[in-house]
Amino acid sequence: MRALPLALLLMALVAPVAPPVAASTVAATILDESLVAGGDFSDNFATPNQGIGVGLVIGTQKASSERDYFQLSALPIAGGTLDFTFTNPGANNGGGQVLVSLAPFLSDFPSGSDLIAREDFNARDGADDTVLVNFGPDVSDLYIQMNFTNGDFVNGDGIAYSVHVPVEELEVIPLPAGLPLVVGALAALAWVGRRRHA
Repeated sequence: MRALPLALLLMALVAPVAPPVAASTVAATILDESLVAGGDFSDNFATPNQGIGVGLVIGTQKASSERDYFQLSALPIAGGTLDFTFTNPGANNGGGQVLVSLAPFLSDFPSGSDLIAREDFNARDGADDTVLVNFGPDVSDLYIQMNFTNGDFVNGDGIAYSVHVPVEELEVIPLPAGLPLVVGALAALAWVGRRRHA
């Protein structure tokens, strides 16, 4: 039987073993109205609060008639659905409209092709509401107006709302590159051991 070439055996033994690649996650942030300056989202269409890489927005109605403006930039994934949820514990009524645009708002009463959603919502005690808004894969920024038109502040504290932005988690753990070489080296050593004892 032919002996295994020494050079081949040494190459197998000293071949570097690549460490596993750590799992990576596309992180998303939270835009919380209570944490912005003054504890209230902007009511000016020209100066919305900006959230970068946001996966969740949390806000609350502060008056029967008011507007909240915020901008979502660097969306965590390309394309998907915004999920708006409205709750109004204790209140007999409350509602308004959600407006979503692909471009900055130019007034409190926007229109035009950039406006991709104008949806009514109503919420009262025990009767939550949900609004879903789809956006395309080429969208990088979304501008949102929460237009509250009525509310019950006698029995409740205003509508609480959340906006869930689609987030994708990526986990990549490839096989270490040097593992096949190590296995080959161990097999070679076992072969040499058997030959010496033959």
